[in-house]
Amino acid sequence: VGLGDANLPAQTDRDNWPMMREKLAGIFKTKTRNEWTEIMEQKDICFAPVLRPSEAIKHHQNVHRGSFINLDDVPQPGPAPKFVRTPTETSRGCAHAGEHTEEALADWGFGGEEIAALAETGAVRQR
Repeated sequence: VGLGDANLPAQTDRDNWPMMREKLAGIFKTKTRNEWTEIMEQKDICFAPVLRPSEAIKHHQNVHRGSFINLDDVPQPGPAPKFVRTPTETSRGCAHAGEHTEEALADWGFGGEEIAALAETGAVRQR
């Protein structure tokens, strides 16, 4: 199953996109994500599987690059971009819903009365 030596329309030929979308979807449905990953990781192509967050944390490339950090026992994406000579730091742990609402809104130019009105209507959460 595949495109083989098919005579394909030009990639930029928008009139054929619906047909090609259907054709490619049919091909991709013939294998599992893990089967496609095994095939494509051995090729010189730009490819990465779509992973669940719990899988992304354990993916060998993300582990090697240190893409995720653990703050307050919560795994999460680390600071990006990463520079060789300038290490990045994370100054605080995870925020809880509403923990920094007033400070964030004030930074965006909201006044005290506006923030109180938003909280009163339930539009924002405060701690």
